[in-house]
Amino acid sequence: MWKPSWIPFCSWSVTDTSYGLFLDTETGRIGHWDDTSVSTVGDQTLSMLLEEMADKLEHPQLATGYLPGLIGGRLMWGPPLAADEAAAWE
Repeated sequence: MWKPSWIPFCSWSVTDTSYGLFLDTETGRIGHWDDTSVSTVGDQTLSMLLEEMADKLEHPQLATGYLPGLIGGRLMWGPPLAADEAAAWE
């Protein structure tokens, strides 16, 4: 069940909110939800997540899995799946 202290801040995409991340304001930890309505709070804090993202943006060679890039000036993590997004990927 969703708690009032959970603030969502990231979803799979603009149009697909079946997966995402939230901040648990009671603990300062990051959690995630998925399409099965399961919500789990992990051990990572928002500070830890932002530091990790900053490191990957400054040094993309450190990134594993999804890599940072730009589509139309917006930060995306990919590679993009759609052909039109792949053509615009920077």
